Amino acid sequence: MIVVVWRLKRLMLWLGVLCVMVGGAALLWRHAVAGLDEAILSASGQTQPEVDEDAPPDFTAFLADYMHTMARAVLTGETEQLAAYFDTATNSGRWALEHHVKRVNYVAAWANQRSLVLTHYALLYRVVGTSPRSTGVRLQVNESTGYDYVYLDDQPRAVNTFGIGARHVIDLTQKDGRWLVRVHWFLDPLDGEMSIQTPAAMAAQQLSSLNVRNAMAPALRLLQTTTATAHPEQPVAASTSGRYNRAAAVRYADTYCGLALGCGNNGRYNPQYRSYAGLGGDCTNFVSQVLGDPEAGGLAMSGSWRYQGKGKGSAGSAGAAWVSTDSFAHYLANSGKATRIARGGYDEVTKATAQYPRGAIGALQPGDVIGYAEGGDVVHFSVVTALDSRGVPLVNSHTADRYHVPWDLGWELHTSYWLYRMRD
Repeated sequence: MIVVVWRLKRLMLWLGVLCVMVGGAALLWRHAVAGLDEAILSASGQTQPEVDEDAPPDFTAFLADYMHTMARAVLTGETEQLAAYFDTATNSGRWALEHHVKRVNYVAAWANQRSLVLTHYALLYRVVGTSPRSTGVRLQVNESTGYDYVYLDDQPRAVNTFGIGARHVIDLTQKDGRWLVRVHWFLDPLDGEMSIQTPAAMAAQQLSSLNVRNAMAPALRLLQTTTATAHPEQPVAASTSGRYNRAAAVRYADTYCGLALGCGNNGRYNPQYRSYAGLGGDCTNFVSQVLGDPEAGGLAMSGSWRYQGKGKGSAGSAGAAWVSTDSFAHYLANSGKATRIARGGYDEVTKATAQYPRGAIGALQPGDVIGYAEGGDVVHFSVVTALDSRGVPLVNSHTADRYHVPWDLGWELHTSYWLYRMRD
């Protein structure tokens, strides 16, 4: 009986879109902020999806409450209420809770160090896949979330907005007549590390890397749907043909940045290109598109920085420099298309110098590129798409999906930032 009804529910969820909004009734979540009292930090309401009262135990109301609570925790910095949503009798449930506590504490510490405060959020999500499990229900959920923030000493206070997106795998189980989260896997745009001194945060940061990798493995198999075909790396030949179109590059990046709230194309990547999310991520492929697509930056392909089969979807293939972070970094430095103006930790690239009075990071403009290195290897690329009210570069990326996110949000204490200024 439950399985039969479950199949009907599955059909309904494939057709439906679940939406939670906080801080406003429209998808444009910008707000005029007059002060920073408790009213600003409070959630101002939500819209719950309709629930079929005649159905057997239904997870839709729980899921709405859960997604809303996790997003609001990032806004408020409060974690005490999170444990009630997880099956902490299981390792995977404890790991999921610890991850959410860690990300909330991380964002709170990051905001404190940047002298800013998150003020509102907007959340959209859609259940795109369901399957019964022996322990309950497995859901695949696409999430798009946006946050407003203001700097504490800005006068007048300007509201800045960024968006993030993620693809979730969530296992729900029933205990004592209520749903609990047993497993929650996703590639988190807010997963970073700061100098957080609270005991709870320090304990959360001690989560075993091995446990995380083991727990993420099934999710990665579900979330990664393609494999990459990369040509061997070739010597880089300097190219002077074609001028870089910054404005078109930024428009492209804003259109095809994926699920992050604020992105265009209905939250989808450009279907004319293959997604390399199944082999190390799609971040470099995305930045290469931003620089080289004729409708974007328009730079001429050369060497192994090239893509073949545009318009053929998954049948397309890319050269190593088009999709590999290290190869792309090598290409940018040697092709004549960009100049690496700085490399170093946060303090190094933000330090004022005679050459860069606002720090090297302050010299970047929309259309420039940032590489993120850990342990000496570049692991991620993003493209600058805007500047916030303080002139701080905001970036877009894939894997994870970001829209106008502060350039350092979601990164580690020991991340090295490689700053590239594109040659016009």
